Amino acid sequence: MLFLSIYIILMVMKKYIIFDVQGGMGKNIMATAVVSALKKQYSDYEIVVVCGWPAVWLNNPNVYRVYGFGNVPYFYDDFIRGNDILVFKHEPYHHQDYMLKKRHLIEVWCEQCGVRHQGETPEIYYNWREDKYISGLMGNDPYTVIQCSGGTNNPSKYSWVRDIPFRQAQSIVDYLNVQGKKVIQLKEKEAPQLENVYPFETENIRDLFGVIKFSENRILIDSYSQHVAACFGLKSTVLWPVDNSQILGYGFHNNINSSVNKHMTHKIDSYLLEDNITGTFHECPFESPDVFNLEEVYKAINE
Repeated sequence: MLFLSIYIILMVMKKYIIFDVQGGMGKNIMATAVVSALKKQYSDYEIVVVCGWPAVWLNNPNVYRVYGFGNVPYFYDDFIRGNDILVFKHEPYHHQDYMLKKRHLIEVWCEQCGVRHQGETPEIYYNWREDKYISGLMGNDPYTVIQCSGGTNNPSKYSWVRDIPFRQAQSIVDYLNVQGKKVIQLKEKEAPQLENVYPFETENIRDLFGVIKFSENRILIDSYSQHVAACFGLKSTVLWPVDNSQILGYGFHNNINSSVNKHMTHKIDSYLLEDNITGTFHECPFESPDVFNLEEVYKAINE
C-alpha cells in the first residue's frame, strides 16, 4: 500500500524548470540558447521562464510558459508547491571567466546551469503573420538598418562603452545616402535622431525583430539588434567601442573594434565588470569622439 501511495504521488507531481532572467532584451535573447541546452538535458521537464522581456520568448517551443516580472499570479501554487522543480536563477555576468573575457556569456551561463554548451545559439520564433505585417509596413524598397545607441540612463543618452559616437554615426549615414540607400534608424524615444534617416520607434519589440529580419544591410552595436540579427543568421557590421565581441558577439558578423588608443582613467566605479555599460563620464578613455576607422566600417558594409 505504501509503494502504491508513493507511486500515485510521483505520478501526480509535475516536473518544472523555473528559469529566471534578470537584465535587458539582449540578455534575454542570449538566454534562449541556454534554455535550448537545458531542454536537451531535461527533456521531461516543462520550462517556465520569468523575465523582464516576455515578447522575446513567444512561440519558443522549448518554453511551456513565460511570465513577466510582477505578473506571476498563483505562481507558487501552480508551479512549485508539491512538484518536482529545478530552479535556475544565475547571474552569468558574475562568472569569473566572463569577467576575465575568457569565454562567451552563453557558454558560462550553461555551465552555471550544469549543462554543456553544444553550440546552441539564440533563437527568435517569428510567424508568417508577423512576417506579412512587417513586410507590408516597410514596403518593397530595400533598406539598411542602423542602431547607433542603446538603452542607457546616462543623461547625455550616449554610452561610450557601446554606442557609435553621434558624429561618426552621421558620417556612416551620409555615406549610405550617397550610395542611394534608404536608412532606418532603430531608436528609443529619447535617443538623438540622425539626419536623413527614417526613425523607427515602437513599443512592440517584435516589430523591431521584423524590421531587422527584412533589412538588406545592418550597422549595429552591442545591443538587442546584433543578437536579433544572429537569430536570423543575418551577417551584420557590429561596432564595438570596447572590445567585448568575444564574450557577447558572434564570429560570423563583421566585428569592428575601436581604432584609437585609450588613456588611463581611474576605474573608480568598476566593481565586477571593467566598464559600466551606461558609460560613466569620468571613466571615458577616448581622447576624441573619432573612435572608429570609418574606412574600415565602409569596407565591412560593402562585403
